[in-house]
Amino acid sequence: MLIIKKIEIKNFKIYKEENIDLGENKFIMLTGPNGYGKTSLIDAIEWCITGTIKRLELKHSNRCKKAKEKKRVENSIGILKNKNCDRDEFVSVKLTFICDGEEVTILRERKKDSLEIDEEFEIVGRISNENIKEKIEKIKTENSFYKYNFLDMSKSYRFMETSRVDLKEQVSDFIKDRNNINHLIDNLNEKISEIDIKINNNKENIVKNETEKDKIQKEIENLAEFSDIKEYPNIAAYIGDPLNLKSIEEAKNVDKLIRGWGYNYVYENILNLNKSKNAEKNKKELEEIKNEFIKEENLIIKFIEEKFYEKEKRNKISDKISELEEFKDILNKKFNADASEYDSYEVLKNNFIAKKKEYEQLSNEINLIDQNIRELEKGSKIIEIFSLLVNNKDDIIDEYRNKGNVNCPLCGSSEVFAKIKKDDIAKYSSEYLDKYDEILKSNFELKEKKKGALDGIWNSFNVFLDNFIKNEIKKLKENNSRIIGEWKRVKKFFELINKSSLTISKDIIKTIDNEIETKCNGILSKEDAIRIHEKVYEVLKYLQYAELDDIKMKNYSKSIVIIKSLFNDELNYNKFDYNIMVKKLVYLKYYISSKEIEDKSKELNIYEKKINELNNKNEELKDIKETLKKYTDDIGNRLKEIEQTEFEDVGPYLFRIFNKIIKHTNIDGFKFKRDSSRVQGESGISFLDLEENNIMNMFSEGQLGVFMISYFIGNILKRKNENLIESFFMDDITNCLDDINVLSFIDIIKYLINDENNGMNQLFFATCNNNIEALFKNRMEGFNIPYKSIEFDSFGMLNKSNIKN
Repeated sequence: MLIIKKIEIKNFKIYKEENIDLGENKFIMLTGPNGYGKTSLIDAIEWCITGTIKRLELKHSNRCKKAKEKKRVENSIGILKNKNCDRDEFVSVKLTFICDGEEVTILRERKKDSLEIDEEFEIVGRISNENIKEKIEKIKTENSFYKYNFLDMSKSYRFMETSRVDLKEQVSDFIKDRNNINHLIDNLNEKISEIDIKINNNKENIVKNETEKDKIQKEIENLAEFSDIKEYPNIAAYIGDPLNLKSIEEAKNVDKLIRGWGYNYVYENILNLNKSKNAEKNKKELEEIKNEFIKEENLIIKFIEEKFYEKEKRNKISDKISELEEFKDILNKKFNADASEYDSYEVLKNNFIAKKKEYEQLSNEINLIDQNIRELEKGSKIIEIFSLLVNNKDDIIDEYRNKGNVNCPLCGSSEVFAKIKKDDIAKYSSEYLDKYDEILKSNFELKEKKKGALDGIWNSFNVFLDNFIKNEIKKLKENNSRIIGEWKRVKKFFELINKSSLTISKDIIKTIDNEIETKCNGILSKEDAIRIHEKVYEVLKYLQYAELDDIKMKNYSKSIVIIKSLFNDELNYNKFDYNIMVKKLVYLKYYISSKEIEDKSKELNIYEKKINELNNKNEELKDIKETLKKYTDDIGNRLKEIEQTEFEDVGPYLFRIFNKIIKHTNIDGFKFKRDSSRVQGESGISFLDLEENNIMNMFSEGQLGVFMISYFIGNILKRKNENLIESFFMDDITNCLDDINVLSFIDIIKYLINDENNGMNQLFFATCNNNIEALFKNRMEGFNIPYKSIEFDSFGMLNKSNIKN
């Protein structure tokens, strides 16, 4: 017996921290309004044991079908963790079991808010009893806890969506386990697959051997073509050519030398062909250059003399234009620039020097006027005194005389001062002031006039410079356009010269004529070139020369190197004769092939033997496959017949339980009928009444609830010796049952719990219905069954005062 005694929860869903001691009670009643934590308590138990919450996992998978959606954080938040716990806090559930009289505690912890199983529960403490330890370890690998130990409304709704194939798998719990027979069928099918692989491998090997056989057969036929040539031609191809062959090795060596005879002939001729081709090409190029020169002789000579064929020379005018456009920047320096900065342009330089001289001379005159003005302004104290005399003559002169001064304050004379009147002194002062103002004004006017003249000198030079640059640029652009036009006319000539090895000079025409005379000899006539080319091509084609396309296209250069390596240039070859070469090579091939036919025939026999052996092996394998297939079909058909008989018994078995709970129904019985599908993995069953109506289409909500309870109880009774954990969970499954059916259900539960041999030794029952709660308590107390009532009076809060044993 293995039941739950204690539950300790931290940070799991609605629970921050909760400890519940169940004692050894067989019936655990969870009551309270919806959302207060009854289901979460059951979820905590399932998660601790399995690492997941199946009902949530299935719904989460249906909502988030794509891997990207499953990974989204917002789709997983709150699936395990309490909403008020920190990110780094662990979710943990600890369960203490009573197992065969001993207490065993397991713990599961997780930091991630996810249903992905990434850890096993750990056993807290040490288990001394090996049998108990084995049971607990087995729970880790058991994958049927939710299937057999839980019943909730989600299961009811999913059952109504079950396909005939999945329904067969569910109902198979009620028929005998025939794993050994199924394993035998699987082994037979695996053996048949292995035989198919062997047959296919043999077929592939047959095809490979047939290919090799055909290849050898073709080689034998090719070798036999030359059997009518009986003797080796007695004309020697080279000094030492044997007229009587003694072995295949000698024949193969002679074959190579005879081929060398042909290649030697070809080599000498393609050298001449290539020389002629190159000479003809050079002559054509030189004549083209000459023709281009004649067309523009004077212009070309001019370009050669001035070196305008060089790009740098042609670009000098453009550079000069850019230089002139930038030259205007010198104006910023005005006449502070040095004359040497104008060295590139003599006219500008001379004008600059002349204007600068005028400018400096006038600047000096202005400086003298400035100096004169400053000198005049130094006498401002005297002017100030004269102004006072004019305005305050009586007071100043009286005070001046009272102090004992006898000399005139204007001229310094004592005689004049003794006779002069006060008004005369003021008059003379006023006249002096007028003259001073007139002189100072004339100096300022002269200065402004000369400054205007100074600006005129600079503006004059500025205009001259601007016009000069514009005119120069215009001339340069016109010159540049002319050179560009002329270059277009002579460009081809100079490009051809650059491609050639000729040196540019005024005597280029003589150089071209000399080149034609010295380097363009050896040109074959058109007829000779065609004749030699055709002969060369004929020889190489017979010799099966690899680069024959190059020869066909008259590309000789590459082949010169290759063909040079295909013959012995130290050997003294006789005059070449194509027909003799062919006859010698044909005889040599016959001589060699006649010896090889025998070896090839032996090889052919080996392949024919292999093919026959593989065909015989495949026939044997096909016979074995047919025998195994017959055994598999016979066993499968017999198994279907037995399964159908057993499926027919499942309906009455479940209906008996169903009928004990439900008191009013028009359903007269259950029947599970196997369909006739022969496709592997697609056979299923239909759920029918006795008139063969599909019950899936007939169930009401209440009938569905009663059936799911019947199915759940039926599995408990059927698997009473197989369930590792004998604690079972029913979550609000009775909410669609009427009172009479509820009473019948409670009575069945009462009898199941009371008898240890029925397989249900502990039941967690969750309800929000006070009447059902009262009925259960009444029946448990009346039957003296120990139970624990856990009431929830707030969200995730157990009313500890109302937890009753």
